[in-house]
Amino acid sequence: MAKVHAIISTPSNQEEFDKYYFGVHIPMGEKLPHLKKLSIQKVVGTNYTMENLYIVTELEYENIELLQESLASDIGCKVRGDVQNLSEFLPKPPVIVITD
Repeated sequence: MAKVHAIISTPSNQEEFDKYYFGVHIPMGEKLPHLKKLSIQKVVGTNYTMENLYIVTELEYENIELLQESLASDIGCKVRGDVQNLSEFLPKPPVIVITD
């Protein structure tokens, strides 16, 4: 199983961020080819960090090859490019972690 994890800090304007993230960005992400599962967890606590984290989004794929193909697709490029639109709400860019 291969996964993409997007770790997002608490936005300066949570209401506007949620409106855009859940109304535009996530619906776009749900169209990624080969995507098995998309899940979003609200962060309720952290240990060993001073980061003020808000949500962790996880995209799950059958394998790393399908993940890479998905991210390289037209919609994958649009989703990755759309992260820039989230930056107006965030104190810093999301941390993206890819695991296999």
